[in-house]
Amino acid sequence: VDGSELQASYQTQIIEGHTVCCCMVCQYRSSKRSNMNRHLKIHTDERPFSCPHCGQRFTQKENMLRHIRLVHVSRNCRK
Repeated sequence: VDGSELQASYQTQIIEGHTVCCCMVCQYRSSKRSNMNRHLKIHTDERPFSCPHCGQRFTQKENMLRHIRLVHVSRNCRK
């Protein structure tokens, strides 16, 4: 899914004087477009972050780093 398709998946609204991005798939709302673009990846197969140890893919870098810490680093510490 390219950026234009992601952008088409939300609309902006003015709510109480503030611009809010509203996901067209679920009830998620955000005042920041960057948060909305990150959110929209959960509705697609886009998983740009790959674990260097096992290849598992993630929508967010933070999730990949947590996976590495919990799965790979903690296993190495137990040896």
